[in-house]
Amino acid sequence: MDLNLLKEWGEENDRIKRLTSDLHFLVEETCEHSSCSLSELKKIHKKMGMVLKQGMFWFEKKNPKRFIYDLEDFVFYLVDFLEKKDKETS
Repeated sequence: MDLNLLKEWGEENDRIKRLTSDLHFLVEETCEHSSCSLSELKKIHKKMGMVLKQGMFWFEKKNPKRFIYDLEDFVFYLVDFLEKKDKETS
């Protein structure tokens, strides 16, 4: 893996950093949510593992746009999940 590639990606690299920061926050919120079950956490963990595998694949293929797409998709999934959980508890 060529880490210098991240520098070459420029703007996409910044977007990837923002998305991973958003994901970190959302995963933390999910883990701390009072109504989140262990089976739901396992499902999210599995999805996150898949996103990481896909990210490595797209990194090797030098396709940051597709990696960004996958990260955004996972962000939207977690936002939707948390919104549903909030509605369940209110």
